[in-house]
Amino acid sequence: MTLVPRAAVTLIAAGPLALFLAAPAAADPPDVTLTAAVAGSTVATTITNDTGADVVCGFGGLHAADDIVNPESVAVFHASNVVIGPGPRDFVFDAVPDGDYLIHWICSENAGPGDEVWGSAPLPETAYAKPATADPLPVTVRTETCFGSVCLPPGLGL
Repeated sequence: MTLVPRAAVTLIAAGPLALFLAAPAAADPPDVTLTAAVAGSTVATTITNDTGADVVCGFGGLHAADDIVNPESVAVFHASNVVIGPGPRDFVFDAVPDGDYLIHWICSENAGPGDEVWGSAPLPETAYAKPATADPLPVTVRTETCFGSVCLPPGLGL
Protein backbone atom coordinates (compact mmCIF):
# COMPACT_ATOMS: atom_id res chain seq x y z
CA MET A 1 0.00 0.00 0.00
CA THR A 2 1.31 3.40 -0.92
CA LEU A 3 0.12 6.69 0.50
CA VAL A 4 -0.04 9.30 -2.23
CA PRO A 5 -0.21 12.99 -1.34
CA ARG A 6 -1.99 15.51 -3.47
CA ALA A 7 -4.59 13.01 -4.61
CA ALA A 8 -6.44 15.20 -7.07
CA VAL A 9 -3.23 16.16 -8.83
CA THR A 10 -2.08 12.52 -8.92
CA LEU A 11 -5.33 11.37 -10.49
CA ILE A 12 -5.15 13.76 -13.41
CA ALA A 13 -1.65 15.20 -13.33
CA ALA A 14 -0.19 14.23 -16.67
CA GLY A 15 -1.32 12.99 -20.00
CA PRO A 16 -4.79 12.85 -21.47
CA LEU A 17 -6.66 13.41 -18.24
CA ALA A 18 -5.44 16.98 -17.85
CA LEU A 19 -7.90 18.31 -20.41
CA PHE A 20 -9.98 21.44 -20.51
CA LEU A 21 -13.13 20.37 -22.24
CA ALA A 22 -15.84 22.43 -23.84
CA ALA A 23 -17.20 20.22 -26.62
CA PRO A 24 -20.69 18.76 -26.46
CA ALA A 25 -21.12 15.25 -25.08
CA ALA A 26 -20.55 12.48 -27.60
CA ALA A 27 -21.37 9.45 -25.43
CA ASP A 28 -23.87 8.63 -22.73
CA PRO A 29 -22.57 8.87 -19.13
CA PRO A 30 -23.31 5.18 -18.38
CA ASP A 31 -20.72 4.16 -21.00
CA VAL A 32 -17.98 4.07 -18.31
CA THR A 33 -18.70 2.95 -14.75
CA LEU A 34 -16.84 2.05 -11.56
CA THR A 35 -17.86 -0.60 -9.04
CA ALA A 36 -16.10 -1.82 -5.90
CA ALA A 37 -16.30 -4.63 -3.37
CA VAL A 38 -14.52 -5.15 -0.06
CA ALA A 39 -13.37 -8.45 1.49
CA GLY A 40 -11.41 -8.06 4.71
CA SER A 41 -8.67 -5.51 4.00
CA THR A 42 -8.86 -5.96 0.21
CA VAL A 43 -10.65 -3.45 -2.01
CA ALA A 44 -11.44 -4.76 -5.49
CA THR A 45 -12.54 -2.22 -8.09
CA THR A 46 -13.76 -2.69 -11.65
CA ILE A 47 -13.90 -0.04 -14.33
CA THR A 48 -16.24 -1.09 -17.13
CA ASN A 49 -15.73 0.62 -20.47
CA ASP A 50 -18.68 0.22 -22.84
CA THR A 51 -17.58 2.96 -25.26
CA GLY A 52 -16.05 0.58 -27.81
CA ALA A 53 -12.72 2.46 -27.67
CA ASP A 54 -9.89 2.92 -25.19
CA VAL A 55 -10.34 5.39 -22.33
CA VAL A 56 -7.77 6.72 -19.86
CA CYS A 57 -8.72 6.62 -16.18
CA GLY A 58 -7.48 7.56 -12.78
CA PHE A 59 -8.99 6.89 -9.39
CA GLY A 60 -8.11 7.06 -5.73
CA GLY A 61 -9.56 5.98 -2.42
CA LEU A 62 -9.43 8.81 0.10
CA HIS A 63 -10.61 8.80 3.69
CA ALA A 64 -14.27 9.81 3.54
CA ALA A 65 -13.60 12.88 5.71
CA ASP A 66 -10.92 14.22 3.31
CA ASP A 67 -11.73 16.89 0.75
CA ILE A 68 -10.62 15.84 -2.74
CA VAL A 69 -9.85 19.43 -3.73
CA ASN A 70 -7.52 19.93 -0.74
CA PRO A 71 -3.96 19.54 -2.08
CA GLU A 72 -2.95 17.94 1.23
CA SER A 73 -5.47 15.09 0.89
CA VAL A 74 -3.87 11.64 0.71
CA ALA A 75 -5.02 8.75 -1.48
CA VAL A 76 -4.68 5.51 0.48
CA PHE A 77 -4.97 3.44 -2.71
CA HIS A 78 -4.91 4.64 -6.32
CA ALA A 79 -4.26 4.03 -10.01
CA SER A 80 -3.36 6.89 -12.36
CA ASN A 81 -3.43 7.33 -16.14
CA VAL A 82 -4.45 3.75 -16.86
CA VAL A 83 -5.61 2.83 -20.37
CA ILE A 84 -8.80 0.77 -20.19
CA GLY A 85 -9.81 -1.11 -23.34
CA PRO A 86 -13.42 -2.02 -24.06
CA GLY A 87 -14.94 -4.20 -21.35
CA PRO A 88 -14.16 -4.53 -17.65
CA ARG A 89 -10.77 -4.10 -16.00
CA ASP A 90 -10.14 -5.08 -12.38
CA PHE A 91 -7.83 -3.46 -9.84
CA VAL A 92 -7.16 -5.09 -6.46
CA PHE A 93 -5.67 -3.27 -3.48
CA ASP A 94 -4.51 -5.39 -0.53
CA ALA A 95 -3.80 -4.36 3.08
CA VAL A 96 -6.08 -1.30 3.01
CA PRO A 97 -6.39 0.01 6.59
CA ASP A 98 -9.77 -0.05 8.32
CA GLY A 99 -11.81 3.02 7.55
CA ASP A 100 -14.48 4.68 5.48
CA TYR A 101 -13.34 5.72 2.02
CA LEU A 102 -14.68 7.53 -1.01
CA ILE A 103 -13.32 6.39 -4.37
CA HIS A 104 -13.03 9.45 -6.63
CA TRP A 105 -12.54 8.63 -10.31
CA ILE A 106 -12.34 10.15 -13.75
CA CYS A 107 -12.01 8.68 -17.23
CA SER A 108 -11.69 10.36 -20.62
CA GLU A 109 -11.47 9.29 -24.22
CA ASN A 110 -7.91 9.07 -25.44
CA ALA A 111 -8.10 11.32 -28.50
CA GLY A 112 -7.33 14.79 -27.12
CA PRO A 113 -9.31 17.95 -26.39
CA GLY A 114 -13.04 17.66 -26.90
CA ASP A 115 -13.18 14.16 -25.48
CA GLU A 116 -16.00 12.84 -23.35
CA VAL A 117 -15.36 12.63 -19.60
CA TRP A 118 -16.93 10.25 -17.08
CA GLY A 119 -16.57 10.00 -13.33
CA SER A 120 -17.05 11.75 -10.03
CA ALA A 121 -15.23 14.94 -11.10
CA PRO A 122 -12.32 15.07 -8.61
CA LEU A 123 -11.73 18.74 -9.38
CA PRO A 124 -14.31 21.50 -9.45
CA GLU A 125 -16.71 21.06 -12.33
CA THR A 126 -15.42 24.22 -13.99
CA ALA A 127 -11.98 22.63 -14.52
CA TYR A 128 -13.60 20.32 -17.10
CA ALA A 129 -16.61 22.44 -18.04
CA LYS A 130 -18.62 19.24 -17.62
CA PRO A 131 -20.69 17.90 -14.74
CA ALA A 132 -19.89 14.65 -12.96
CA THR A 133 -21.56 11.51 -14.30
CA ALA A 134 -21.34 9.72 -10.93
CA ASP A 135 -20.88 10.36 -7.24
CA PRO A 136 -17.71 9.23 -5.45
CA LEU A 137 -18.14 5.56 -4.56
CA PRO A 138 -18.21 4.87 -0.78
CA VAL A 139 -16.52 1.74 0.62
CA THR A 140 -15.91 0.64 4.19
CA VAL A 141 -13.02 -1.60 5.25
CA ARG A 142 -13.43 -3.40 8.59
CA THR A 143 -11.18 -6.30 9.45
CA GLU A 144 -11.22 -8.65 12.40
CA THR A 145 -8.53 -8.52 15.06
CA CYS A 146 -7.48 -12.05 15.98
CA PHE A 147 -5.51 -13.51 18.86
CA GLY A 148 -4.77 -17.05 17.75
CA SER A 149 -8.13 -18.59 16.88
CA VAL A 150 -10.19 -15.98 18.79
CA CYS A 151 -11.29 -12.99 16.68
CA LEU A 152 -13.03 -9.79 17.67
CA PRO A 153 -15.79 -8.52 15.39
CA PRO A 154 -14.84 -5.82 12.88
CA GLY A 155 -14.55 -2.40 14.49
CA LEU A 156 -13.69 -3.75 17.95
CA GLY A 157 -9.99 -4.32 17.30
CA LEU A 158 -7.42 -2.98 19.72
